[in-house]
Amino acid sequence: MNIHSIRVEYDAEKVESAIRSPCQSQKKQYANIAKNLMRKANMDKAWWKKLPKWLPKLEVVILYYAVSCWALWSAEGMEVSEAIYFLTASVTTVGYGDVTLQHPICKMIAIPWILFGIIVVFSCMTDFIRHLVENTGNLARKAELKIEKSFSNESVNLNNGRSKVECDEPPVSIWIRISGAAMLLIAVLFLGVLVRSTDGEFTFVDKLWWSFQTITTVGYGDISPPIKKFSTRILASIFMIVSVSTVAFSIGQVALVFTELKKKKSQKIILSSINSEMIEEMDKGGNGVDINEYIVGMLQILQEVDVSVVETLRLQFHEHDHSGDGFLDKHDLQLIREAHDKEMKRKTLELANDEWKLWPLN
Repeated sequence: MNIHSIRVEYDAEKVESAIRSPCQSQKKQYANIAKNLMRKANMDKAWWKKLPKWLPKLEVVILYYAVSCWALWSAEGMEVSEAIYFLTASVTTVGYGDVTLQHPICKMIAIPWILFGIIVVFSCMTDFIRHLVENTGNLARKAELKIEKSFSNESVNLNNGRSKVECDEPPVSIWIRISGAAMLLIAVLFLGVLVRSTDGEFTFVDKLWWSFQTITTVGYGDISPPIKKFSTRILASIFMIVSVSTVAFSIGQVALVFTELKKKKSQKIILSSINSEMIEEMDKGGNGVDINEYIVGMLQILQEVDVSVVETLRLQFHEHDHSGDGFLDKHDLQLIREAHDKEMKRKTLELANDEWKLWPLN
């Protein structure tokens, strides 16, 4: 059990009084251990605990590239920009084929190493890019909610004040998400045109073709000559990471939209087929269907919640309801609070005991 994951809610005196020991020196040492536990528990407020969650993943990417560049430089004689370009084309599965390995031993070692890069390192890159895209999409979501709210108000006014839900046409938010994903794809596509413009004389069609085969990870390698300039290799490496991650995110959003549309259509069909027998099955107590039973039953029919999860929560509620009246009153909440405090105290004492065993008495 990790000491940092438990917030100690008891001071040293409470821990000391709870420990029955005939030796005063041991009790004093328990008190010191409790103070250390509280200090370690408060480390959650330290500045290094507030660092972004993606920072360790970025460290993995930097370490992977540093080791790989050193290995490619020493074994294949590649320059740093050439090694970065080759690694990025490999882990993003673009694979132009303009920069390749020559030694058989390097090829054998590169097989598991590049597989590791595709599975682990590229996933770290995509998580970082997804984090940036999602943060920049917050303003778009707010605008989307405002637009959808305005349209919903207009629909209420048209229905003489009745909020009638029409599921035949997709909501405005779905069209906004699809158009946003399309605009993002187009922007990334033309960004590749700008990147390729920094090296060599190519027609606009060739630049667009190179950008397309990059963002789709096809990587034919038919655009020649290969990239030679240092700056263009670095820009192309950054573009490969950003474009492939962004396109994957955009395609996933479009697929999610169509999945939601299909789900809403099926839910509409299910709602139109609700009969009295299905409603009677929602009655768990035999005294009629109340609003909670109706809502939970409808969510189960619409497959919005798992039946096993509902039953687990139902059993947990009955365990907390000591009076059996179907409500969690103040007495029940007090018992829950006392049980929680007791469990926290038990964990604190276990941690203190485990750490005390590791510290010899002076």
